[in-house]
Amino acid sequence: MAMFSRLGMTTATAGALFLARCASSGDMSAEQKTRLLNQQRDRAADAAQVLATQQERPNNQRIPRDLIRNARCVAVLPGVTKAGLVVGGTHGDGFVSCRDRSGDFAKAPPAAYDLNAASLGLQAGAQRANVIMLFESRDAVRAVLDGQFALNGTLSATAGPSGWDRRIGASRQAPVYVYSQSTGGLYAGLNLQGGKLSADARANSALYGPGTPPSSILLADRPVPASVRRFNDALQNWAAEASNDQGST
Repeated sequence: MAMFSRLGMTTATAGALFLARCASSGDMSAEQKTRLLNQQRDRAADAAQVLATQQERPNNQRIPRDLIRNARCVAVLPGVTKAGLVVGGTHGDGFVSCRDRSGDFAKAPPAAYDLNAASLGLQAGAQRANVIMLFESRDAVRAVLDGQFALNGTLSATAGPSGWDRRIGASRQAPVYVYSQSTGGLYAGLNLQGGKLSADARANSALYGPGTPPSSILLADRPVPASVRRFNDALQNWAAEASNDQGST
């Protein structure tokens, strides 16, 4: 695995941009913190299952290993929900993890994020979907570290291609690729309209301490909390499969 250099943005710089948005996130009781940690444990288990399910799909329904190998960060949001016709919109919660200096995910602590979008391009009749996002460029990672990433902004998210063996050169890759799987359906590229991926300040405070910005999680050398370790193990296994299989045809 090639070495992945850390981004030029310092933890202090990115953190300063984030702290104003989460000043009250540390104001929680012990009971609230316990409830949040339990929610993150369940969410990590669900996210791990999303990755395991992706590995079990036929090769023609899988995310290309070229994109997985080159992804600097990965977001997994299980059970993204499409709201009713009256309310509209889409919401989901999950995790983002960025490779450490060795290029692995095993010891790369994940940050909690939530996804909100005006619309979710699901299969007809589907109300829920598991979403995987691959962040391929340094600029895309910087946007994630800021704590709020507009999916239809300058670094727009692209519905990703499928096919485990599909070759995609680095020069042809988009900054961000998005995939979804609706219940009982296939993984496919997904178009999110008016979407925003934002750091979950309260969940991250419960996991890492009050007011911890995503840059202090995703760029830091800190232990992975036991409550979300299952997600990291699954992500490392998923990414390692793509790297180990690079010589296949």
